[in-house]
Amino acid sequence: MSHVLARSCVALRRLVLPSSKRHLNSGEGGERQVDNQPVLMIRQMAQILNVHPQTLRLYERHGLITPARTQGHTRLYSWQDVQSMRTILHLTRDLGVNLAGVDIILSMQRKIAALQQDIAALQQALPLEYPVTGAQRALTKAAVRTLVRIPRHSP
Repeated sequence: MSHVLARSCVALRRLVLPSSKRHLNSGEGGERQVDNQPVLMIRQMAQILNVHPQTLRLYERHGLITPARTQGHTRLYSWQDVQSMRTILHLTRDLGVNLAGVDIILSMQRKIAALQQDIAALQQALPLEYPVTGAQRALTKAAVRTLVRIPRHSP
């Protein structure tokens, strides 16, 4: 990333974000949480990802990414959008997946994340007087895997 771009990103973040949100925060366990504040315009996003701005517009038309909009309809991307775009670019460039396939993969990832949250909530709801052994937990996970079916796309 060029120094000019880096400086403009920092300046833009200072204008948009309060000082407490300027840097990536460390979450629990040391993982990094990404700001979801829209701070990058389309040209900056394209330069960071090394793509043409028209590529970002195309991905938006296909519904793969949804940038925030200003009142003047300028697209603004967050750092979370940068991560999402990197995933999309990896799928398309490195793995050769077409845009319809990317859409299906991203949809499945969202469904899996929702199911994982449901499982965690159910595990929390288990009564404490009935401790779950490791073998029972493994059987439960296996049962969930067999119950979760990949939906078939019908034309």
